[in-house]
Amino acid sequence: MTTTLSNNPMAKAFRIGNKRSSRFLLFGALVALCAAVGALWICVGPMWLHVFLRHGGDYWVPVGMDSPRLSPSMRIALHGGTEAVPGEYYWKEVSPGFDVADLPVTAGGREVDCILLARIDPARYRFAVFNDSSGKSGLSEWMEKLGAALVVNGSYYSHRARPDTPF
Repeated sequence: MTTTLSNNPMAKAFRIGNKRSSRFLLFGALVALCAAVGALWICVGPMWLHVFLRHGGDYWVPVGMDSPRLSPSMRIALHGGTEAVPGEYYWKEVSPGFDVADLPVTAGGREVDCILLARIDPARYRFAVFNDSSGKSGLSEWMEKLGAALVVNGSYYSHRARPDTPF
């Protein structure tokens, strides 16, 4: 007994243009998409969704030691053998109990970085730690929201969008 394709009920069900097969394929694609999103949510947490929606996703590009993508200071650091040395800095009073300074970092005889320093008298200023795991608040939003004299962005978060910085 031979069956041709045209007489086979399964072949009829999956013909192109058949409403039933279109619904089946659409449903299968939806189930696969939901499974992928669920797996990412379980393995990585909600942070990947935020990164994708707010920043368009992240990707890694291979970079060599002499890549033009690297800053000059990073190239010096990767080649090794050059010791970074702190430069001179001078405190400037912004207001009573709050001083700032720029600490230049030199390597190979030239300035390769600058570290911004803040010295705060805890008797005059209150310290507080805030977190927004949604990622909607940048430094300027925090400054405006809090009316703070200084905001420091820790940005140390786990893949589950929870702070990794001990505080």
